[in-house]
Amino acid sequence: MIEAHTVRPSPWTQIVLQHVHGATSRVGPTETAFALRKEYHSMQIMVSWTAEEALTADTTINWVRDLWTAAEPFASSGTYINFLGSEEDESAAVRASYGPNYERLVQVKNAYDPTNFFHLNHNIKPTS
Repeated sequence: MIEAHTVRPSPWTQIVLQHVHGATSRVGPTETAFALRKEYHSMQIMVSWTAEEALTADTTINWVRDLWTAAEPFASSGTYINFLGSEEDESAAVRASYGPNYERLVQVKNAYDPTNFFHLNHNIKPTS
């Protein structure tokens, strides 16, 4: 992370390392929809650029991908649903974010939103 930060392509770049612990990790993974209940660190890679810097967009995107490729071997499985971008593979990423709770949430969706009216989010699709 430090090495990547020293060569960041834009001053608008942030690497955030958040320690998730405490009350979050004292709840069982199947007690709520959110399954990531063990103590962990969350790494967020955030970048942006101005209209004048638009020509460097590819460089910036490649920098993010290279950093993630270097960090991924140290990552655990799972993701926090609010960190998913709109370009994520919806079904796989959403399923991974809810972990063992996904099938139970499909049952809730089937019971309370079988027509998928609430779909403008990282959607759990009903089976009906």
